[in-house]
Amino acid sequence: MINVLITPIRDAQNILGKTGDANTIAKALADEWGFDTVVITCGADGAVAHQDDESVEQPAFETETIEPVGTGDAFVGGFLACQLAETDLETSLEYGAAVAALKRTIPGDVALISREETDRVVEGEHTVISR
Repeated sequence: MINVLITPIRDAQNILGKTGDANTIAKALADEWGFDTVVITCGADGAVAHQDDESVEQPAFETETIEPVGTGDAFVGGFLACQLAETDLETSLEYGAAVAALKRTIPGDVALISREETDRVVEGEHTVISR
């Protein structure tokens, strides 16, 4: 059983055959498959999450891209860490986006990102993230 589905919009369209915008796709997948939470990532356009009849949109944080590899994994880590701590959907999505943005500034596919760094991005201390 899958409780949380996180997928790029291109996979939802190309593999799962869904059409429409990210919000429509998230709702459709939740309804069709009974997922508790569906997150559709949209790259530079951010992400959308649907959970318990609530939908939340999160724009991507502007960042200098050093290395895009691992960005999706970083997003998932930030989002799930918040969800496991029983953080609300909006904050979880925001932290996922912040961790993903920070990862893009780090060369290589592994990033060690602190909660403090992520908090600074979420709190708006960086208008453009760079290292």
